[in-house]
Amino acid sequence: MATYRIAILGMGGVGGYLGGMLAAAAIKDTAIIFIARTQTKDTIKEKGLTLIVNDTTKVVRPHLVSDDPNEIGHLDLLICSVKGYDLENSLLPYRSCLTNDSVILPFLNGIGIDAKIKKFLPGVRVWEGCIYIIARQLEKGVIKVAGGVDLFFGSPAASKDELRQVKTLFDQAGIKTTVPDNIEAEMWRKFLFISVMATATSYYNSAIGDIRNDPEKNASLGKMLDELDRVATATGVSLPPNIIATIEQRIAGLAPDATSSMYADFQKGGNTELEELTGDVIRLGQQTSTPTPIYEKMYSQLKTRRP
Repeated sequence: MATYRIAILGMGGVGGYLGGMLAAAAIKDTAIIFIARTQTKDTIKEKGLTLIVNDTTKVVRPHLVSDDPNEIGHLDLLICSVKGYDLENSLLPYRSCLTNDSVILPFLNGIGIDAKIKKFLPGVRVWEGCIYIIARQLEKGVIKVAGGVDLFFGSPAASKDELRQVKTLFDQAGIKTTVPDNIEAEMWRKFLFISVMATATSYYNSAIGDIRNDPEKNASLGKMLDELDRVATATGVSLPPNIIATIEQRIAGLAPDATSSMYADFQKGGNTELEELTGDVIRLGQQTSTPTPIYEKMYSQLKTRRP
């Protein structure tokens, strides 16, 4: 049996966890490649990747750590977990590693990621995926994960055998994985939560507790969810009838000091996922003639704060 070659592009919290779990599993006839550069590459080559999952710490080593497409060679599966604003620049150097049989499986914040990738990598198959995880990079080559992990992926264009093969690999690595019948609805289910959290905490420049405690700000959360629900419906996505209430309950149950990665990026003054988590809502609203006044107000103000 030919070796199934999997590469992980983006060795932050998500990519580090997925790559680390897959490498630790040492699955037969499977090669795990970490695509890493500069200090991260040197650190993992020298010390391995340290993966801390709750109370368990393990040091894992992939089959290869490299950023050279010639050294990496052909890939069957490319797991991509970079930031949305780095997507094209991160993927394009590895075009030569991909054939018509290869699959890109992105785990990024946002929706329509598959369509975005297909625009600059035509002819390459792209599936959809999302993951619920609390993970961060403590330092180069050290990833910490707290709590449980739930991974979802799928593609209406893929065969059941292909999807089952990849699911089996994740299962063997100890990653809780589901292949839903409707991956697009699952993507939107997560997007409703992270888009509202990212946009609101960044716009109000505060943690969720302060937003919930202010009646006017708290009301805006419901209005944002309503706008998102209408946009999803207008694009043809069928969401559960109780989705808004479910997400409102989830937001209500968050710790008062909870923020978002986009909020943190604004605080650092660097690149943010504003276009992916806020701007795309407005653009989809315009394409479907669905009003998004709250999102438009917040987006306009946040654009002035970008470096």
